[in-house]
Amino acid sequence: MQRVISALEQVTPEWLTSVLQQKPLLARGQVLEIAVRPSSAFNSATDHLTVTFSEDAPATVPRHFLLKRNLQVAWARPAGIREAQFYQMVAQLPKHPAVIVPCFDAAWNPDTGDSHILLQDLSGSHMLPITRDQHFDSSTNIPSREHMQQVIDILARFHAFWWQNPHLGTGVAQIGEWCNSVEQIATEVARRRRAWDDLWEHEQTWFPPSLRTLY
Repeated sequence: MQRVISALEQVTPEWLTSVLQQKPLLARGQVLEIAVRPSSAFNSATDHLTVTFSEDAPATVPRHFLLKRNLQVAWARPAGIREAQFYQMVAQLPKHPAVIVPCFDAAWNPDTGDSHILLQDLSGSHMLPITRDQHFDSSTNIPSREHMQQVIDILARFHAFWWQNPHLGTGVAQIGEWCNSVEQIATEVARRRRAWDDLWEHEQTWFPPSLRTLY
């Protein structure tokens, strides 16, 4: 059975050394120390790991990681397992575009429902298009045009790879219920149309014509 990290005291130099050796990223040397710093994530137990290696470790091995574990609530367990399964699947697809954060370990326990993923911490080289706090401020909750274009490009590469991909509909790559068939798509479109008609009926006196055309 895969070893699942369910508590921070299990994050030891020996464990991380073994994980990196199996990748293999750590052909020589070992992890000496791990400094743990909690993140502000609210939908998972996520911690930043800063690692000190022995002097003989390769200079190319990452020094910063992100360990994500499921919360101990009912909805978080299946969500965490599915995320771990996704990363395991992507790791087995050599032609998958490099639009996914590098993952070094993904494991789950079907008996307890616990899971974890060990990602490269990109916070030193990347930034969020908008922060969580900016989401709730109408004056700052739209990313810059540059960031939106980058997001569109990344999503386009992701969708192009998965378009009619034979893995769709199997394993963790299940198709959403609302688009599983022509009939389900039609039902969803009709639902959205009813919602739009209801909005227009109640708000048309002030709703900008340009937005009506866009929507």
